[in-house]
Amino acid sequence: MENQEELRQTAEGDTSSLGKTALNFGIITGVGIIVLNLIFYLTGSLPTSWFNNLSYLVLVGGVALSMKNFRDEVCGGYVSYGRALGFGTLMVFFASVIYGLYSLLLFAYIEPDLAKVYLERTEEQLIINNPDISDEELDMILAAYEQTLRPGFRLVGAVFSYTFMGFVFSLIIAAFFKKKEPETQTE
Repeated sequence: MENQEELRQTAEGDTSSLGKTALNFGIITGVGIIVLNLIFYLTGSLPTSWFNNLSYLVLVGGVALSMKNFRDEVCGGYVSYGRALGFGTLMVFFASVIYGLYSLLLFAYIEPDLAKVYLERTEEQLIINNPDISDEELDMILAAYEQTLRPGFRLVGAVFSYTFMGFVFSLIIAAFFKKKEPETQTE
């Protein structure tokens, strides 16, 4: 009976270990996304769909590696689907806060003129991709885009968007890492 209780507690894991593990992997994943962003920034490239795809790849890798570590190291090799999903979402939340703070610092203090550069390049791309766009349409699109470049919006937007995408990725990845504990025979 004691053995079953120990196995159950191990499979559920310690809540503080869950938070610590999620925070550690969240920091690593967030820094990975920041490094990717810095590469784009230092090369003078606008973060485009390429950046988004690569950052989601970093996110998926972070979720998978952290979930495997959580299952094997914290939960003794066993984790339920729901617990893995919650862990993955929490880890991505921490990563999104790290990236969001970086983005806030970048746009508010490090490179406050970066929003203007993004707006100019976006305007150029809109005109190239749609030469028949009217001035009113262009102004409306640029005004909406400008709002997303404000430092506070960058923080909130990063937290919400990355956490949501991390939740979606965790929904899928948790199915691969869930592992029920073996049934023990009682005598």
